[in-house]
Amino acid sequence: MKITVNSKTLLSALLLTFVFSIPTWAKEINVGFGQDKSPFIIGQTGKGLEIEIFQAALANKGYSVKVINMSRNRMKQAFQTLPTLDAIAGIAKVEGEDLYYVGEFIYFEDYIFTKTDNHLTINKISDLKGLEIVAWQNAHRELGAEFEELFQPEPKADYKKLYNESSNQKNQNMMFWTNRVKVIICDKTIFSWYRKQLKNEVDTHADITTHPIFPKREFYSAVFKDKKIADDFAAGLAEIKKSGLYDQLYRNYTE
Repeated sequence: MKITVNSKTLLSALLLTFVFSIPTWAKEINVGFGQDKSPFIIGQTGKGLEIEIFQAALANKGYSVKVINMSRNRMKQAFQTLPTLDAIAGIAKVEGEDLYYVGEFIYFEDYIFTKTDNHLTINKISDLKGLEIVAWQNAHRELGAEFEELFQPEPKADYKKLYNESSNQKNQNMMFWTNRVKVIICDKTIFSWYRKQLKNEVDTHADITTHPIFPKREFYSAVFKDKKIADDFAAGLAEIKKSGLYDQLYRNYTE
């Protein structure tokens, strides 16, 4: 009897190999991660896509990872002042000398999503004026100069009354699926993950149209105090990207 194994099964097995191949003598490093940005960081559980990628990159390099959750606002300061913190993940830039960056660690892809039945045409940012929209908190500062000019709180404008930003991305996605708004601006992975998570609470089966008017990927770095650990992490990250494990970890949260 011939047994066939699909690529997803094979890559999942590869992930288990990475995770369970961590030697018992592995050196533990303390790594700062953000708080509750599901599915990248899932609450205080020590789980999430960002954590899994970090662990997989170091799994065969002789390290184990202790997850330390902290607010993004506190993370940079903590990295500078806490000698026990070896690295922080998913950040843009930290001021200071003798720091070692590994780029293209984690990425976000921001899209506009609408329900296909609403027949909305959105080819440029100005097409959003007058539509009921929900984005994440402070999105108006993070989606480029043109978006900020149109949707910053001041000066007031009637069309801005239809624009919402939510500090909770579950609530953001719930607003879209319960038809409180017709447009959601969200990272692709976050949108797909909440679509699955909310399916038992609300109907999430509608056909979706994706409007790709923002730059497709925005990468964030991991930063280390020790060059050897940074070099080992960079090598491990390159390995899991080459093997396909990196992409599979993303797909695990979107398919």
